[in-house]
Amino acid sequence: MEFGRGIPSEGLRGVVKQYLDISTEVEFSNSLLPDTRLTVAFRYRGQGWMGESGVVLAMPRLAISGIRETARKVVHSPGGLFITQFTELGAAAVFGLPLHELRGSLVGFDSVFGAVIGRELEDRLSEADGVGGRIRAMEGFLASRLAGWDQDGEAALAVEKIQAARGQLRVRELAREIGLSQSALERRFRQAVGTSPKHFASLVRMQYVIDQHDRGKNLGDLAQEAGFYDQAHFAHAFKAFAGEPAESYFQSAHRW
Repeated sequence: MEFGRGIPSEGLRGVVKQYLDISTEVEFSNSLLPDTRLTVAFRYRGQGWMGESGVVLAMPRLAISGIRETARKVVHSPGGLFITQFTELGAAAVFGLPLHELRGSLVGFDSVFGAVIGRELEDRLSEADGVGGRIRAMEGFLASRLAGWDQDGEAALAVEKIQAARGQLRVRELAREIGLSQSALERRFRQAVGTSPKHFASLVRMQYVIDQHDRGKNLGDLAQEAGFYDQAHFAHAFKAFAGEPAESYFQSAHRW
């Protein structure tokens, strides 16, 4: 398997976090964890199938994935996949709709942008030469969508504060610090980020545990650091997040 990363051009660094390009000559499966960011994935070779709630579905060739609560199991045939991962507020600049409408969903790109725009982008990505060409094709599309974008400053500040607190922050206190009512913060956050502040904080907290464990820290100590009051509480929360116990998840060969 070949796994490559690309960084966005300067004009898109507030919109795109990174580009990922994965190619393989063998079939494999992996677990896609819930993330704090929306993604667009283009399968330029091969096919993918998603398993969720006991149902296996073929994935659209060009797809949008909203923020979700549980992991997805995906099977990949030999082929290649190009992923655009947005920043936490970047997708709002491009999609032109309240992002919470995409929460928990995996939909074809054309269901959001229409058949004509979807086909044009798919053709550009298909004809692109290598990873660099796919990045240029995607950035051409993204740049065309940014005119007049005005980022929600309060939602951006809320994201920063939640991340700084590693997800251990009450929404009521967060709203007071920002100067909004709790209901106003929750509404604006859902529209700009794609989920509620509480759910976003829970994702940040679990991502901190995974990141630090990958760096060699003890899982029991990390669970305590992250605010879980005992191991049973952590074990239940992790299985709900990853779809499997922590022990088996960290033994998996394909995690991204």
